[in-house]
Amino acid sequence: MVVLIWYPYHEPKVTISQSVQIRASLFLVLYSIFISMLSSDKFAKIILPLLLVTVILEAGIFSWPAFNERVSLHKADIRNKKYQFDNSMEAVDYIKKIDQGLFYRVDKVFGSVKSGYNDGMVQDFFGTKMYQSHNHKNYVNFLDEMGIIDGSQERNTRWLLGLSNNPYLHPLFSIKYLLSKDNSQSSVNPSIYSEVSKAGDVHIYQNKYFLPFGIPFDQYIDYDDFKNLPNGEKQGAIYRGVVLEDRVMDGHIKLNKIPFSSLEGSTNDALNHMRMMQDKAMKMTYFNQNRIIGSIEVEKPSVVFFSIPYDIGWKVKVDDVRSDFVQADIGFTGLYVEPGKHVIDLYYEPPLSKIGWLGYLGAFAIGFGIYRFRTKFWA
Repeated sequence: MVVLIWYPYHEPKVTISQSVQIRASLFLVLYSIFISMLSSDKFAKIILPLLLVTVILEAGIFSWPAFNERVSLHKADIRNKKYQFDNSMEAVDYIKKIDQGLFYRVDKVFGSVKSGYNDGMVQDFFGTKMYQSHNHKNYVNFLDEMGIIDGSQERNTRWLLGLSNNPYLHPLFSIKYLLSKDNSQSSVNPSIYSEVSKAGDVHIYQNKYFLPFGIPFDQYIDYDDFKNLPNGEKQGAIYRGVVLEDRVMDGHIKLNKIPFSSLEGSTNDALNHMRMMQDKAMKMTYFNQNRIIGSIEVEKPSVVFFSIPYDIGWKVKVDDVRSDFVQADIGFTGLYVEPGKHVIDLYYEPPLSKIGWLGYLGAFAIGFGIYRFRTKFWA
């Protein structure tokens, strides 16, 4: 084990703390010595107490930084509007008072703490930035394909910048409000946002081209064509049609393909496409984290784009009939619908949840059977 700890892995992107390596090695050596002494009757009585003391010492040493080397939050910090308790809280409260919509996103071009990766969690809004050890792979793939992050750098897959600095993508992802401060005003695109209010030093902007959740497209762009566009052109082209791989077009999905030649220059008329799509989106009637219900009417066969990463846990019914999703726009969720008016019911079931419940009930039945007939087992 000590060899594995000190093996030269030559990973330039990974920083290994040498002090942690030294401490871990010392404890491994100690455990090896204690275990080897167990075979001796002379030391047998003291080894177990020594092992217990060593385990407690190891736990204390390695947990010490988690409790004693962290920045603490004081009550005065909250009163003085520091960190994530700044005027963003008042700005979000104001937005919720004036807008009772079931679902929309809010983004920020500044961060209350660092770059604001976890501001949404603390300040209670749906955003696009996030920090997690394991962000959804399909969301990472989208940001990488659009040139927003370099997905080959592992750090960028944990600290996701989101879409705050890419305003042309905001309508597609139902970002309705944007927050900024005086020193970040240059990051607000005036062609897309107009200021509606201010909370302390936080400016509140509203998206003039906001698109509700669930946007239908009656044309598609082949993924191979899309990835050959410059990154700037991609943000405009994505409003022309839903991005699908040609293999998805198996005859069941009847959408016309947009030729590559007509995609160039899409950014120039992106705002016009946003405006034309505003009345076509799904009308949401119910929303929570695990279920979304809405209605939509389309004149042509369409793929409805939902700005949630494609995940096998999400299921869907169209007019009470089970249907299937397709992967759309590099990593998000699409649903094919025929012309007409439809009720769409999206719901989330954790993968393998049914098998887990069956296993639980089976184990309970076996345990009950063993207890009920225990006399036969232990007679």
